[in-house]
Amino acid sequence: MGKVYICLIGDIVRYKSISAKERLEFQKHFKEDLEYFNKKYKDKITSKLTITLGDEYQGFLKDAFVAFEVISYLQVKYPYKFRHGIAIGEIYTDVNDISIGMDGPVWWKAREALNDIKNDKKNDLGIRIYGLKNKVLEDLINNSLVFINAMMAQWKDQHKEVLKNIIETYGLINQFKQIDFANKFSFDPSKVSRVLKSTKYFAYVDFIKCLANLINEEVKRYD
Repeated sequence: MGKVYICLIGDIVRYKSISAKERLEFQKHFKEDLEYFNKKYKDKITSKLTITLGDEYQGFLKDAFVAFEVISYLQVKYPYKFRHGIAIGEIYTDVNDISIGMDGPVWWKAREALNDIKNDKKNDLGIRIYGLKNKVLEDLINNSLVFINAMMAQWKDQHKEVLKNIIETYGLINQFKQIDFANKFSFDPSKVSRVLKSTKYFAYVDFIKCLANLINEEVKRYD
């Protein structure tokens, strides 16, 4: 039996429709973002978040919360719609610093989750997770992720500007001094307050923490 990890694979919807110039600019910033998270969470990332194709990246993690912070940040920073497949399971190959070439059920399941999102014409999905031994819990989490995706889809550009800076500055947390944050970025404090309320940001963070904790507990119980 191999070691159990969390695999994250993500891509961008309709990436080919983006202009060549815009792709080059995106690739530059996208690579910098992944390097930032790799450094920030070096103790919680087993194999670095790495671009594998023009619009796709992957990594192997020890903590599901890292995956959700990365997903949240990318969705508020860029004007594109991302899709993400997450899985827990084993790795059969050697664990490398960079995840390219690694293989095992956890990677297959994350790829399956991403492909199922692409092929689902009925639902507008953005995140899916496979590999939990408790299938009732897996269904509960995936149904919860439908609501998470719907919540993020309601965030407008003016919301994302504020949320991006919050996540960059503090991470995906729900405890920070709003006045200090507003002053740091020259935001109207009332605007920050309105954004946090209208996006249900604090409830979103609490929800994400609960889901991540459930996933992490499943990893511990894996056999």
